[in-house]
Amino acid sequence: MTDVGAGSSPRPELLESGTQNYAGILALGSAITYIDEIGITAIEKRLEELSAYLLTKLAEVSGIKFLPGPYYCDCSDGNGIVSFNVPGVPANELGFILSQHGVLVRAEDHCSASSDLGDSVRVSLNIYNTEAE
Repeated sequence: MTDVGAGSSPRPELLESGTQNYAGILALGSAITYIDEIGITAIEKRLEELSAYLLTKLAEVSGIKFLPGPYYCDCSDGNGIVSFNVPGVPANELGFILSQHGVLVRAEDHCSASSDLGDSVRVSLNIYNTEAE
């Protein structure tokens, strides 16, 4: 290893990257065990059930517009993620209203500022969610 002498500028390869994500590294084994115990097939089935239930309930909202995802395809791809707009209601306002009722969603452009789909509300489901939620 080359020493950085007085008056010379440090080289990036000599700098440490900081503390590693030890919590994430240690939790990975438990996460894999958890998924193995439940089983990928059971997880996929549960996400399919929850997505279908959510889509059925959301379809009752007058004027709702679903974005590409499980609403448009008869496949398991995309189950667990449902995105939509309600014309006349800004996504961030709808997200705020939902949060006041304990429903946490992602609202706005979802890291796709170049998208022509505009702002939307995205619901991300997981196996621990319930129909009541």
